[in-house]
Amino acid sequence: MPAKLHTWNGHRGPVLAERHGGTVIDCAACGYKHAVPLPDSETLKRFYAEEFFGGFHQDYIAGQRKDLPWWRLEFSAKYRLLAGLLPPGRRRLIDVGSGAGWFLQFGAEQGWDTVGVEPSQAACAHARDELGCTVVEGFFEPPAIAGLDPADVVHLNNVLEHVPDPGAFLETARGALSPGGLICITAPNDFNPLQEALVDLRGHEPWWVDPREHVNYFDGSSLEALLLRHGFAARRRLASFPLELFALMGEDYLADPDLGRVIHGRRKALEFALHEAGKADLLAEMYGKLGELGLGRTLTVIGEKLD
Repeated sequence: MPAKLHTWNGHRGPVLAERHGGTVIDCAACGYKHAVPLPDSETLKRFYAEEFFGGFHQDYIAGQRKDLPWWRLEFSAKYRLLAGLLPPGRRRLIDVGSGAGWFLQFGAEQGWDTVGVEPSQAACAHARDELGCTVVEGFFEPPAIAGLDPADVVHLNNVLEHVPDPGAFLETARGALSPGGLICITAPNDFNPLQEALVDLRGHEPWWVDPREHVNYFDGSSLEALLLRHGFAARRRLASFPLELFALMGEDYLADPDLGRVIHGRRKALEFALHEAGKADLLAEMYGKLGELGLGRTLTVIGEKLD
C-alpha cells in the first residue's frame, strides 16, 4: 500500500512515521526526512538553553565522565582524521553544541586551538570552570560568533538533527570557516536498513523517531547532498558500530535498558581491543565501509568548504 502524502507549509512527501504528536516525512522540497510541523525556533531555543541539559539530561555530565576513557578514544580517532585532511599548522576548531567540554579539552591537549559554542549555562560553566575551556555561551548564530577568528574546522556532534533550518545553520558554519576549511557532522543514522529490518521482522515501533527532540533524520546521501547545496564537497563518510545487529541476533536491548548497557560495553570492548592491538587504522577502515553501506548507529560526514 503506497505511503500517504503529507503537505505542510511548502513541505511535501510520503509519511514515514507518526509518533509523539509529530509526523516525519521524506520531504521532496528539502531532500531529507524531517518532522512536520517544524517547531518554532524560539521555543526550541528555550528548551535547549533551559531544560535539555540541566533538567531532562541532568545525568549527562556524570554519564560522560563515567565513559570518558572510551570517549577519549573516539575523540582521538576524530581529531586524527581531521588532521589528516588539513595542511600542517591548520588546527583551529569550533565545536558547536560543545556541552560539558570534553571534546574541547582533548583537542587542546593535542595542540588544537579549540573554542566551543553552547547555549546551556550549566554546560558552559562546567567546560570553563572544571576543564579550562574557551566557550561562547549562546546559539550558533552570526551575532554570537562575530568575534571569533575563522576556523579550520567546524564540528557538530549530534546537533544538526535538532535544528529547524539546517541549511541556514550550514551557511553560518560556512561563514565561520577559513578557505578550504572543513565541516565535520555526526548525526544519528536513522531509518537505516537494520532499523527497518527490526520494525518489519520484530514488530518494533520506529523507536528512533521523536519529533519533540529530533527534527531531522539524515542518511549519508541526504547529508552529503545538503552539504553540496550549501557550498561543501563531501570528503569522507564513516559510521559508528551498528548496535542494531545485536537486536537482530536475538539480544533485544530496545526494551531492556540493562541489556542496552551490556551491549554498549561490548561495543566499547571491541574498540579498546583493536586500539590496544595496534589496529586503530583497521577500525577506521571498517567504519568507513559501514558508512558507505549506510549502516551504523551514527554517521559522520566531513565536507570541505568550496570557493
